[in-house]
Amino acid sequence: MQTILIRLGAVSLGSSQFTFAMVVAVFVLCIALGALAVSAIRRIRGRVLVANLWALLVLLAALYVLLDGAPYGAHVLRSFFRDQAGSFYAYQMAVFLSLLVILAPPVVLSGATLPLMFNVLRGEPDALGQAAGRLYSWNTLGSLLGALIGGYAVLYWLDLHHAFRLALGALAVAAVLVSIRIGGVQKGAGAGLLATTAIAIALLGSWSPHQLASGVFRMRRPIAQTYAGTEAFFSAYRSDPIVFYDDGPNSSVAVKRRVGPGGDIETALVVNGKGDGSLVHDFV
Repeated sequence: MQTILIRLGAVSLGSSQFTFAMVVAVFVLCIALGALAVSAIRRIRGRVLVANLWALLVLLAALYVLLDGAPYGAHVLRSFFRDQAGSFYAYQMAVFLSLLVILAPPVVLSGATLPLMFNVLRGEPDALGQAAGRLYSWNTLGSLLGALIGGYAVLYWLDLHHAFRLALGALAVAAVLVSIRIGGVQKGAGAGLLATTAIAIALLGSWSPHQLASGVFRMRRPIAQTYAGTEAFFSAYRSDPIVFYDDGPNSSVAVKRRVGPGGDIETALVVNGKGDGSLVHDFV
């Protein structure tokens, strides 16, 4: 999930060390806050873990819907700051605070998950050490596989929105299993709940290549459509067809085609929202 959000930050804010550092900082801070919140509660019932997982799933699904318009949101934020050196730190702070507000709810719940699982294991004092060791092992293995497979290898075949929905599916499975184990949900009801959730995840719309490849972070000043909303703002970009788009492990690549002022067809290569070359006519 963090890898996907770093890439979305790159196509929305521009690929830089600042974008990477701020996304990572928000994750580390919010995970710590989630764990701290659990430690501050004296008595926690086991069903809190169930509620936490389902709330996390709902918040991440809502975030999925919002992320399609991330380039537009970044452009609106950028429009409030002039292209002067004195605005740099204020702009970066505004970006960090915006990321914190948007990402904090789901990431805080994510940070609370592992401590809540330890809380459930406290009911087995005779095997607490063994259970804690297993929990740490599976958590470490899951983090490793999630980063290598979900954040890298899967992108050889799937796009960012597919990887995000796979993560939602994995979370749905975990939520149903925990609901059955400690939430009192019957297996049949759990299977039906999982099927319903899987259908809902599958019905989530795909992210728009036109928006992700727009590169509007390069616009330093507002335009007439800046505050008109996502649809109105990107309406001009949809007139130029995207003949190729793919999210890979290292970058998001698009090939755009448009008719130039003289009627010639121009083909442009866009990498992470930034133009990397163009030519007139198609020489392939």
